[in-house]
Amino acid sequence: LFMADATGGDLVENVNDFSFATARILQRTEFSYVLAFQPQDAGEPGEFRRLEVRLANAPKGTEIRHRPGYYTSRPISDRDVFESRMDAAQWLMTNLEADEIEVMVFAETETDPLGGVRVPVAVEITGESLQAIETRKPTRLELQLVALDADSEVRDTLNGEVEIRFDAVAGVIRQGGLRFVGELDLPPGEYQLRVLVRSSRKGEVFLGTFPLAVGADREAALPPLPAPDQRRDHAWLTVTAERRTAYFQ
Repeated sequence: LFMADATGGDLVENVNDFSFATARILQRTEFSYVLAFQPQDAGEPGEFRRLEVRLANAPKGTEIRHRPGYYTSRPISDRDVFESRMDAAQWLMTNLEADEIEVMVFAETETDPLGGVRVPVAVEITGESLQAIETRKPTRLELQLVALDADSEVRDTLNGEVEIRFDAVAGVIRQGGLRFVGELDLPPGEYQLRVLVRSSRKGEVFLGTFPLAVGADREAALPPLPAPDQRRDHAWLTVTAERRTAYFQ
């Protein structure tokens, strides 16, 4: 009831007949409209703004259901970890793009002797881009990556976080940058990688889509990871990204 009320929906309750409940839902959602607007006044962070929707020349008996309002956005530094991660999960499932941070993505397919497939992935943030968002206070950088199949279903994820003190790692940043590394578990096929990299201080963000081909017989769509003798690991801050799917289930 709380979820339905807060989003302008309706709850079908006290019904044991699933087909009857489904029919009521289908009837109520037969016609829907998506309205968008840009507020002229941003207001105070976290302020609730009430919405009112009116229908001109509506037939008698017409009911309008819509979300009661919205909260103005708060700076990312004021949001807790849960809010931040849920925002990231929502953004990844859209077609939005952003390039406030310079990011490069590498991936390749490796087959083990038993026929299994491994998909190592690296997401690199260049030192030049890091210097552009440098702050005196520690800055948390996060990576959220999802692999989507042809039906836009989430097949695997990678998540990583690191807190950077720029004064302590200035030399490394000048030589290379920051690298998130991880491994996806995917069967052979064609995928899209949605990649989000975000700064916790001012909210700078990269959000982009990359094609990924998995399988020894498929042409690589992304550049492979640099060879060990080319990696210059001493010039990069390397962070291990973990597989975690809770936010997408």
